[in-house]
Amino acid sequence: MKRVALRAYLEFAKKSFQEQIAYRTELLIRIIGLFFSFYLLKIFWTALYDNASEVEGIPLNAMITYAILSAVTGGLLNVFGILQVYISYWMSRKMRSGEIVTDMLKPTDFQMYLFSHSVGRLVFNLLFSIPIVLVAFWIFRLDGPASGAAFGLFCFSLLGSYLLIFLIDFLVSLTAFWTTQTRGIGGMTRLVIALFSGSFIPLWFFPEWAKVLLTYLPFASIYHAPLSIYIGRLEAVEAAQSIGVQLVWVALLFWLSRVIWQRSRQKLMIHGG
Repeated sequence: MKRVALRAYLEFAKKSFQEQIAYRTELLIRIIGLFFSFYLLKIFWTALYDNASEVEGIPLNAMITYAILSAVTGGLLNVFGILQVYISYWMSRKMRSGEIVTDMLKPTDFQMYLFSHSVGRLVFNLLFSIPIVLVAFWIFRLDGPASGAAFGLFCFSLLGSYLLIFLIDFLVSLTAFWTTQTRGIGGMTRLVIALFSGSFIPLWFFPEWAKVLLTYLPFASIYHAPLSIYIGRLEAVEAAQSIGVQLVWVALLFWLSRVIWQRSRQKLMIHGG
């Protein structure tokens, strides 16, 4: 039975991957949009540094590298980022049409069903982004990882970031069982993540009290932690601590998502079918 379920999840992921390939015109727009945002980010941080060699101990080129990698991974409200998921919007549409019933009747775990769809999109985004990142490194002369160990920790931390984004978006999507509409709360959640995750303004530029507070909230674990590891701002012990915080939040949000999911099923309201 578990083998059958695994094959089903792989098929869901494959279908999601194929859906992304179908929109070729959108892919071209995404490429142009990404490189335009890279250029604007370089101009912005160059002007902000105002000929200073470094600010808060961070050289200009390291800051530009941080900002561009943030844009690639999905920061700055970038809807084309590698880590972006769209469960809440999907759930809202399904609730309004009534199609959610069909999905819930599938002989699979509903949360895993959504996760498999997201993984298909993640794989596509990774394959799509790798050549873009390589070209960006060449054009903008970006810095490589601080070390081989830093790159390994960065990749591991980025996986934790993806799980956090998925779980947060899944929790937001569950509000559709009460409201049938998640656009408002979904947009607000994305804005909060953009402001407090270090995706645009790294946390080391925040006041000390805010920096300490945000470090232990889940938002900083999404972008600030992996990107700080990559450029060498967090080394060894600090990097391990940041990943530990990530794992704790993943466990807590997963438990919370399972509890609320069970309650949400009892609140199912169908509109339009």
